[in-house]
Amino acid sequence: MLIATVLLAALPLAVSAQGPGDLEAMAASNALYEDGRFEQAARSYQQLADKGYDDPALYYNLGNAYFKQGDLGRAILNYLRAERLKPRDEDVKANLEFARSQTLDVLESSEAPFVSFVTSLLSRATIGELGAVALAFWLLFAASLLLAMMGPRRWATWTRPAAATAAVLLLLGGGSLAGRLYFDSASSDAVIVAEEVEVVSGPGSRYTPEFTLHAGAETGLVERRGAWARIALPGGSLQGWVPAASVEEVAVSRAAVGP
Repeated sequence: MLIATVLLAALPLAVSAQGPGDLEAMAASNALYEDGRFEQAARSYQQLADKGYDDPALYYNLGNAYFKQGDLGRAILNYLRAERLKPRDEDVKANLEFARSQTLDVLESSEAPFVSFVTSLLSRATIGELGAVALAFWLLFAASLLLAMMGPRRWATWTRPAAATAAVLLLLGGGSLAGRLYFDSASSDAVIVAEEVEVVSGPGSRYTPEFTLHAGAETGLVERRGAWARIALPGGSLQGWVPAASVEEVAVSRAAVGP
């Protein structure tokens, strides 16, 4: 990170980017941020994000720019996007937790403790990292199995146990990857970006108000229907509808974005 300082005093910027043009655009955006022009910086960072670059430094900086404007919803949204790409980054974690502490809504998950533990454990690695581990274990298993089958008999005392151990590791690595892919596909995390939104019982303003959420509340996105979105509170037991513009999904859709 470029600047390591106290969170409240000055949020540190990260400087990673994906190409020469992106590096220049990132530097220009950072200059706007450091000059205190947070709204312009956010627009500049957002333009880079809209080009399709999933860069943790970019989302982290965008979160900082929104936080400085008092936009907790979009700050948390972009910190979460940065966390997905760099889950063990201490700056991202610290800023996310501080932003969460400023929100008005306290939403506690009703998930079973075991499910929460497994989800938390798997989220500490990226899908790419889990895939690399699974591939390494597969290669280890294949090599040890090949040696056990085709090597000299005197090797059998260690190649067969090695193959068995590699098989167990392969199951663990592959299971971890499959679990992460399943949890990612089964959940659509989202953040309320409106300052305040009334959650109603159906997709329209004529439906009965159920409760109110505020900027930064983290929910699940169940479905979109026209100008409305159905959200679920942590655990999924309590659901309702909000205007689609008031909530954004953490996973970035690239359907309308160029390469």
